[in-house]
Amino acid sequence: MSRRPPVILTWLLCLLWLLPSTARTQEETYVVEAGRSVLHWRIYRSGPLAERGHNHVIAARGLSGEVSLVHGGPTRFTLTIPVTRLEVDNPALRRRYGPDFNTGISEQDRTGTRINMLGPALLNSARFPQIRLDGTTTIAPDKGTQQVSIPVNIDIAGRRVRVQVPATVQHNGRSLRARGTFSLTHRQLGLKPFSAVMGALRVAERIDFTFDIRATAPR
Repeated sequence: MSRRPPVILTWLLCLLWLLPSTARTQEETYVVEAGRSVLHWRIYRSGPLAERGHNHVIAARGLSGEVSLVHGGPTRFTLTIPVTRLEVDNPALRRRYGPDFNTGISEQDRTGTRINMLGPALLNSARFPQIRLDGTTTIAPDKGTQQVSIPVNIDIAGRRVRVQVPATVQHNGRSLRARGTFSLTHRQLGLKPFSAVMGALRVAERIDFTFDIRATAPR
């Protein structure tokens, strides 16, 4: 005659089986801190008349988004950039990025650059008021600082493109931080660089990005 295991033993075995599964599916949500997060990009003058133009620094203001970190599973994130809050050629940022940006630039030039950037030929802010990024990667919560390569979807000016972004990620209890630098081209983003004087003065293809995104868990 077979003997059944005691009920208490069966219950304990079930509990031990479930505990790792629960840990694997534990999810933590972090909210992007707009005031402490940084996203800048630099564009460069080009063409035979390049000396008549300027390199430019664009700063994203009013960022929003969140990160869902799943222990033992994929980490998902979203980041939204309000296009009309993009800032062009903040003097302090121009100094920060060194000799390539040390030329003086007038308020009129700053305004003209911003109008061209938000216009229908480029970001078309009237129809597409946001740039949105989202993606999924794997972060080990117990490793502190780690290097990751993040596949990122970018919705920009009515197009969706997919790029790979290298980042240094730090997880520290109730906070997450992702930072790094990378380069893309206008072509990769489906954008046509601004040009004038029949192309003799134009924006170069390369765009250099710097980011430092911080997010915290709500209390």
